[in-house]
Amino acid sequence: MVRDEYNRQVQSLGASNSLEQYRLSVIALPTEAEATATIAQIKSGEPFGKVAKQKSIDPSKEQNGQAGWVLPNQINPSIALVMTNLPKGGMSSTPIQTPNGGYIINLEEKRPFKVPSFDETKNQVRANLVAQKQAEFINALREKAKITQ
Repeated sequence: MVRDEYNRQVQSLGASNSLEQYRLSVIALPTEAEATATIAQIKSGEPFGKVAKQKSIDPSKEQNGQAGWVLPNQINPSIALVMTNLPKGGMSSTPIQTPNGGYIINLEEKRPFKVPSFDETKNQVRANLVAQKQAEFINALREKAKITQ
């Protein structure tokens, strides 16, 4: 089961030999107007990380906006489209609208993505499968249970 799940996840990545991974910093704001004002603030010289910590509503604000390494299929498609077209060190020039608000992204770095080997990930895949099976078992028990008073 672990091997099958690993193969399924690798297959879902598609053409993994051409994928790139991106290290992002993000600032999320509730409105487009706030995001536009924040872009102007950063362009006037305020450090991206400092502004992220002060203004962002994204959980990454605690890490100065650093969201870590992501693949395009792991994030909102609107953000992924902008991210893949930015140069290293580039920042989105206008807010990226999502259902969660306006995003500003800064592309820290990009690198080719190497799919981890089965041996490198088998423990994590196994743990995820166990958690999934436990949840399915508990849900099945709940559906069959009859609660009486």
